[in-house]
Amino acid sequence: MDVSPPPPKICAICQTSSADAHAQNLTFKTSKIPSCYHLFCLPCLKQKFSKSGAFPCPSCPPGTFLNPAKLTSNSVDTLYCSTDASWRSRVLGVYNKRESDFSSDLKGWNDYLEEVEDIIYTICNEYYTEEGLKARSKIKNLELKLDSNIITRQLEIEEDQRRYKDEVESEKMEQWKKRNVRDRVLEETGRLIKEWRKERNEVELGERDGVSERLVEAKVSEVGASEARMGR
Repeated sequence: MDVSPPPPKICAICQTSSADAHAQNLTFKTSKIPSCYHLFCLPCLKQKFSKSGAFPCPSCPPGTFLNPAKLTSNSVDTLYCSTDASWRSRVLGVYNKRESDFSSDLKGWNDYLEEVEDIIYTICNEYYTEEGLKARSKIKNLELKLDSNIITRQLEIEEDQRRYKDEVESEKMEQWKKRNVRDRVLEETGRLIKEWRKERNEVELGERDGVSERLVEAKVSEVGASEARMGR
């Protein structure tokens, strides 16, 4: 997310400074064009717009024209408070250590906090200087690194979830196979028991000499006797 740069603390036309603006209680308007964002005091704007409906920004390359629709009303303090809040949020997003991360190193913690405030101050008050550019570049690089780490961690989480899902599915399949085998065994055992009972009754009635050898080998009699004792 790009944060609008703070406008220079001077009118881009008459060069009225921030201190003079406060003394004169002047209100500034700032350009809403991302490549511009320069400030203009109301007296200069009235003079410019009295001659034409648009005028080129004197601090931008040729072709950057301003009209009332491309300006927004803000006091200098409001603009800087907004910029400070926006960049503070971004800086704290990457400088997110806590006091507990420093154990008992109180000096290290205080130095860390001071570094954070120095970066925010440099960005908001020296935006157009080389130091301001370095500070912004540092934060943007840290954001990219953080985004990369987040993406990597997200991929690791997704891989763990996929592996867990595969393990669960594999376990479910294994359980299903075991149940299927068990059900087939029970079904086959039940069928053999019925045959054994039938043949045993036939033996008792003298209709056959004995139970089939295959049923004896399968020890169905033991299963049948067990079921008989259980009242089945």
